[in-house]
Amino acid sequence: MNIAIEKARADDADAVCQLLESNQIPLDGLREHLDTTIVARRNREVVGVAALELTCRPGVRALIESEFF
Repeated sequence: MNIAIEKARADDADAVCQLLESNQIPLDGLREHLDTTIVARRNREVVGVAALELTCRPGVRALIESEFF
């Protein structure tokens, strides 16, 4: 089982959304943060995702959201 971790591409958005929806994970803001998202691929299929959400909250610079299946 070979898994590659890569920066998400624009054409990954639908696969990432399907993965999250199928596991009942909210998609709030996902497309807006695709440029700070990485994906895990197994045989070209997206099987995991991690996104970094930059924020201006005091004391917090970024939030990490991740899911692997």
